[in-house]
Amino acid sequence: MPSSRLAASLLAAGVALLPLAGETRSALAAGFDHGTLTPRQDAILSGVLSETRQLVRESATPVSVFDLDATLFDAGGRHKQIMAEYARSHKDRFPGMLAKVLAWETDRLPYEVSETFDELGIQDPADRKDAKDFWYKRFFSNDYLHYDTPIAGAAAFVKALDRAGSVIVYLTGRNDAQLRSGTLRVLEANGFPVDPAKHALVMNPSKAMRDSAFKGSAAVRTQIEALGKVVALFDNEPGNVNELQRSFPDALTVFLDTNHSPKAPQVDAGIPWIKNFRWSWLTGPLAARPR
Repeated sequence: MPSSRLAASLLAAGVALLPLAGETRSALAAGFDHGTLTPRQDAILSGVLSETRQLVRESATPVSVFDLDATLFDAGGRHKQIMAEYARSHKDRFPGMLAKVLAWETDRLPYEVSETFDELGIQDPADRKDAKDFWYKRFFSNDYLHYDTPIAGAAAFVKALDRAGSVIVYLTGRNDAQLRSGTLRVLEANGFPVDPAKHALVMNPSKAMRDSAFKGSAAVRTQIEALGKVVALFDNEPGNVNELQRSFPDALTVFLDTNHSPKAPQVDAGIPWIKNFRWSWLTGPLAARPR
C-alpha cells in the first residue's frame, strides 16, 4: 500500500483503491475510451492534481510519470493501418480481409495482433508468419506512430499537471534508438508537453530488456528521483505497475485498465485502477479553478 499523503487522503475520503466488485482484467481491450466517469477515478485524478499543487506551494518539485502505449495512447490505430495495408497488398489471397479490418474499433482490439488472424482468415502457418513479419517491421517504426490516438482525457490531464508545475516523465518500453524521434513528434502533435527543459522522455535502451526490468531498474529510479518528488505513476501493464510501486513506495502507482500482455501477473493489492483520464476538472465546476 503506498504511504503517500495522497494515498492517505484518498483512503480517508473513503475512496477504495482496490477494483470495484465485478471488475475484471483482460488481455482484450474493452472500450477504454468509452463509459462514464466513476467517482473513484475522479477522486484519484483530482487528488493527483491537488497533491501536485500542494507540493508546489511547499516549494517542492512534483513529478508525474506516464507510460505511453495503452496508457496515454491507444495503439489500435497503428494495428489497424498496418493490417489494412497488408490486406490491400494481399487482396487476391484474402479478398474479404480489408472490409473486416476497416470495421475494427481500435480500442477493442486484442493485445497481440496475431489474435486477429483467425478472424481475418489467415490460417496457413506461412501466411501467419508473413503477416506477423509485415506487421512487426511497421509497428516498431517511427513512420506509423502517428496513427496512435490519445486515451480519453489524457492530453488534458497531463497538460493540467504541467500547468500546475509538475515535471512530466514519459517512461516507455519503446526502444530509444528506434522510436525516439517519432515518439516526440506524436506527443507534441497531440498536445502533450514535451519541453526538454521541464520534462523527460525515458526510453528503454535495449530491445532485449523486458519492460518491467527496465522500469523497475535502479537506473530509472535514480533518474526520476533526481527530478523531484514523485506524486504518481501510471501504466497499463500489471508487471510494470508492481515494479513501479516497489521502486516508488511513497508515490501513488495507478493501473490503467486498458490493454496488456497475455499471462500478465495480478496487480498488487493497494494499487488503484482507472479506465482512462476523464475527470471532473475537465467539465465540472472544478474546471474553473485557477491553473
